[in-house]
Amino acid sequence: MGQWKDDHSQYLDEWVSFPYEIKRYQEWEPVYTPFPSEDDVLAQEMYDAIEGKVENLEEYLAQIIYYLGQLTLKLNAIEYYMTKAADQMKIYLDSTKVIEIEQIYNEPCSLITGSTYNDLVNINTATLTDWRIIDSTGNTKYQYLGIGWDNDPIIIKYIGDWDFGKDYLIHPLITFDGTYGIYPNIDVYTKAKTTIEGTKDKISDSEEVLEDYI
Repeated sequence: MGQWKDDHSQYLDEWVSFPYEIKRYQEWEPVYTPFPSEDDVLAQEMYDAIEGKVENLEEYLAQIIYYLGQLTLKLNAIEYYMTKAADQMKIYLDSTKVIEIEQIYNEPCSLITGSTYNDLVNINTATLTDWRIIDSTGNTKYQYLGIGWDNDPIIIKYIGDWDFGKDYLIHPLITFDGTYGIYPNIDVYTKAKTTIEGTKDKISDSEEVLEDYI
């Protein structure tokens, strides 16, 4: 018969009865199951959260795309009325005002416009004041706030309306009361869209990588 053990920590406490009430212990090997590490837990949590995070980012993207669409509609509307104001003022200058100046100087005159006149492609440098009425030799006979200026209220209104539109387009987002600038808003939303798209793609790609280690 085997020797009794004083330390039973490595044995299964299973009593086995025999005809003469002899008792013995059955030896066993413990199964070691390690606790998951903190990194394992975090990786699993990241993996489990991927689908939800991607869905949330897709919702944010949809909202941003909607806002960009609305801003583009406003941009088109403002540029339309600015161009209309510029065209109407040019018609007024080329007909009514040129005739007035010709009568004053008793010589033929014409209207010329510069490169910044209603240049919406380069909105920051665009103006509605880059024009002159000149005589046949190229001398200026009438100019806004310059030679011959007579405070014409029609011209002042066209320029004021156009300047209002330009301010609406480019007003910088510096303070809380400066959030109406369409171009700055478009820039902000476009950058946000690019950032969220990149984040969404990265998180989506992480699913394929992490699944091999979960």
